Amino acid sequence: MFAVYSVLIVKHSVENRFNVNDLSKSVTWMFAFITIVFTIGFVFYINGQIYSQKEPDVLENFIRRLGLAETLFGIYLSIILKELFKEKRPGA
Repeated sequence: MFAVYSVLIVKHSVENRFNVNDLSKSVTWMFAFITIVFTIGFVFYINGQIYSQKEPDVLENFIRRLGLAETLFGIYLSIILKELFKEKRPGA
């Protein structure tokens, strides 16, 4: 998941390496707040899941909770990155 998003961000940066004039809009404080809060919440959730994992017999439940959290965060992150790195079509 991290590699896919990293490649998209690097690709965008390389394609726009000569754009000196930044005509992009600033994001609202609500967008920034939601992005930061959800990301910090995800980190705390994952840390909590890792630190609460003590019993080897509940490893399957741990893997399910971890997979669900990563899936939901991946969906959320794809929405955020799509909006941040949206490309305008020529002539649009």
